[in-house]
Amino acid sequence: MAISKAYERCLLGLTTMVRGTGSIQERLRDAFLLHLRHIDPEEDLTPALAQQFLELKALVTAREPEAEGETRVEATTRAMSDAEAQEAADQFIAFATNVAGEYHDRSLVEVRRMVS
Repeated sequence: MAISKAYERCLLGLTTMVRGTGSIQERLRDAFLLHLRHIDPEEDLTPALAQQFLELKALVTAREPEAEGETRVEATTRAMSDAEAQEAADQFIAFATNVAGEYHDRSLVEVRRMVS
């Protein structure tokens, strides 16, 4: 499992959410398209984290594209109200927090293994 990849992608996505320009919908879109979509739930996450990721992905890919070349993420985030986008952002923050916890737990195990 490559939890470090998911951890890195979450940090980049959070940076996009915090420092990006545009509406919350645009920042959520960018965080997912630029960073989170590269997470492979089967390879990079524990089963519990994979479930959480798939729920987040379903939330931001719910709508069919309306224009040629548009992605489901673009169509969905464009149609979100501010409250819906905030809810999705909150779910992303919760997911990223859980990924960080798993990453740090595994890192601690590795350090303990190295010093014993």
